[in-house]
Amino acid sequence: MKKLRKFTNENIDKKIKNKNLRRTIISTITSFFIFILTVYFLLIMYGKFSQNNNKFQINSFVVISGSMEPTLKINDLIFNIKVKEENIKKGDIISFKEGNNVVTHRINNIVEENGKKYYETKGDNNSNVDEKMTEYDNIVGRYIFKIPKIGYSIRNMQTQIGIFAIIVLLLFAEVHARKKENKEYIRHRKRIEKEADEKGDTK
Repeated sequence: MKKLRKFTNENIDKKIKNKNLRRTIISTITSFFIFILTVYFLLIMYGKFSQNNNKFQINSFVVISGSMEPTLKINDLIFNIKVKEENIKKGDIISFKEGNNVVTHRINNIVEENGKKYYETKGDNNSNVDEKMTEYDNIVGRYIFKIPKIGYSIRNMQTQIGIFAIIVLLLFAEVHARKKENKEYIRHRKRIEKEADEKGDTK
């Protein structure tokens, strides 16, 4: 009977360790997404409030084509910063308005006519330069960094409220999982201690 009890406890310990490993992995992934979404949310909110700040504006876009591969891939989330015209140079990656769309390509050449600069752009993965050159007034920002492959989730969330709701839900799920894990561990340890006491009384 004692051997069976020991075997049972060892199995329970092993089972709990396996569960804890799985929860640690899930917790790590969840924490990563919470961090990424929180950073994104804060940057987006800052971008909203900084629209009237000519010195420091941040905006973000999701890449929806392969024209800038391998530098920027489909569903990468990219961040841009508004810069002065004199700080824009050949080789920079910029996002600029083209009709109702925003295009992110690299500056291939800068042409100056009558004191005004025009920017010739080209996708890294495209054979030819873009048909039309763009002006500074159309440039919404210069590329600074990206978060790979998270754009798919961002596009499906659509709004800042949706992103905030996801962050809250992930945090709630993480807290709930940790509480459940602690309760299970405490319950298991109490059972082991109780059996150890009974074993001592029997002796």
